Amino acid sequence: MRGRVAAAMAAVLALGVACGSGDDAGRDPGVADVMGDSPDVGGDAIADASPEASFDVPSVPGKVRFVQISDLHVYGDGANPLTAPLQKAVGILNALPGEFDFVAATGDYVDFLADGTRPGDPSTFTAAIDTLKGLRWPVRTMAGNHEYYRNELLEPTHEKAERDEYLRASMGHDLDQVFDLRGVRFVELNTEQGDNWSASNGLTAEFSDAQLAWLRLQLSVGLPTVMLLHHPPTSDTLTPAGDSLCKAVLDHPGVVKAFFAGHLHGFWRGQACGGVPYWLVGNTDPDKPFYYLVEVDGVTGAVTVLNEADVPFGTIPTFTCDPASGVLANPAGLAGTHQVLKVGHLVTNLPGLEGMEGDGLDKVPLILRLDALEPGGKVLQARLSQGLPDADFIGVLAGAPCQPVVFDVGGPCATSRNVAFEMDLLPLLRVMLKVTPDPSWRARLEITGFQLEGLLVDADGQPHFDQGLMHVSASGLKALDDLKGILVSEYCGGRIPDCVPGSTDMPACPSPATSVFFDQVPEACDVSIGSYSLRLVLGLLAAYPLDNVALTGGFATVQRPASATPQAGAIDEAIFSTASGGNCQAPTP
Repeated sequence: MRGRVAAAMAAVLALGVACGSGDDAGRDPGVADVMGDSPDVGGDAIADASPEASFDVPSVPGKVRFVQISDLHVYGDGANPLTAPLQKAVGILNALPGEFDFVAATGDYVDFLADGTRPGDPSTFTAAIDTLKGLRWPVRTMAGNHEYYRNELLEPTHEKAERDEYLRASMGHDLDQVFDLRGVRFVELNTEQGDNWSASNGLTAEFSDAQLAWLRLQLSVGLPTVMLLHHPPTSDTLTPAGDSLCKAVLDHPGVVKAFFAGHLHGFWRGQACGGVPYWLVGNTDPDKPFYYLVEVDGVTGAVTVLNEADVPFGTIPTFTCDPASGVLANPAGLAGTHQVLKVGHLVTNLPGLEGMEGDGLDKVPLILRLDALEPGGKVLQARLSQGLPDADFIGVLAGAPCQPVVFDVGGPCATSRNVAFEMDLLPLLRVMLKVTPDPSWRARLEITGFQLEGLLVDADGQPHFDQGLMHVSASGLKALDDLKGILVSEYCGGRIPDCVPGSTDMPACPSPATSVFFDQVPEACDVSIGSYSLRLVLGLLAAYPLDNVALTGGFATVQRPASATPQAGAIDEAIFSTASGGNCQAPTP
């Protein structure tokens, strides 16, 4: 189910954004290790500390180098673990030039572990750890959300305490760890420990109040600190006491120098918790790039990703056009035409979705209505909307935007002026997930920048765009807040079965009941969008850094006639209607 929902939500997000993926072999990974065989180590010890243990370990400041991998996903079962891809990845890492102090493997070693698994039982998790012992450096082990699933449907375990104990026993250490090396502190936090650890189906991080109190203790020492997590630090969920990871970090400004995480199976870099840089690493697929090589300076606190230039963050294409290269045979023929965009390869900064195809936009295609070419032929007035295909006829998509777009034209080159607008994602959810949301619901996507640039060409007397690029920047934070508001309004309106506000174990609602109350709504209280859980949809979206989404895609257009009745190869003339109730209705005087 998670795969289907993730694919659908990724498509919705993209659609919405468009309009608006040796010597140390045998050491026990994760256990304290003296690494005097690496250059310049000088016998410094990596000291592990549980929340109760002492962590004050003397260390001569210097540079630390480590490798980060994540999301190993060993499939099979305890009797037949499919470790061949991980073995290949281990071989690739062992062949790296230079020396490193340790490898940080930041979670998701497996797909799931069956309930009933107890310490000492073989599993895909222990097989993954045994395979990692083949690395020529010590390994720092930690769990991810998949370690807490109990079956291939990715349902959370019914035995949380037992699962925690199995992971501790298999790794040989506590779930949260701290160690110091040459003046740098490294903190590993298990991201599935909050009271509502399963609320998002494990898709976002959850911390306990005890964990965050322990984290503050580690940060209070003041050493330059690198945090190793499974989930990105971008979803700042609150504990029952109102605490959060970012609050703990911000209580010690300047101490945390970087976060390194995984989870989203893609490379990403950004900032969180008041400007602390973070890097997300791709999943451990030995047939493509899958690791970071990191250096941390214990004197200055500087963090450098040594192989950053080689990491496939995604290359943004550029558009070139010579205004003197030609002219349209009949530029006036542009006016009054409808141009349906055909979007090709998309490049986005959303991790795990870096290079996807734009054919999903065919489900709700973008359409340009070219209204008028101004005298002189230098300015083209247009409007942008979306339609809903039915066979080969494109009809009206209720609630689609109608955004004015102005193109500057020079010869065959046309570039639209950057525009910003807001659109509702619910019509797209209705189409992509085949659901019928309540008409009062909304999910506003802020398009902070939208621009088209393309080559105007003639083909059989049908002028259209070719070799174009579509550039979009957006923020999904308002949409996320709106979706939370939907759950709050349904709960406080008494419309969720067995969830009566103010009754036993059910909190009363404030007045007014806003999205801020979302964290107080009990986990058992949920809303369905078709066959999907709203909490699951929220978890999927919240797993992505949505504050600054960027997308660029190649496009061309196909001219289609407008028709009042369904006709193959046409669009509904009502799509750009200015009549009352139309998406382009004229504003009220």
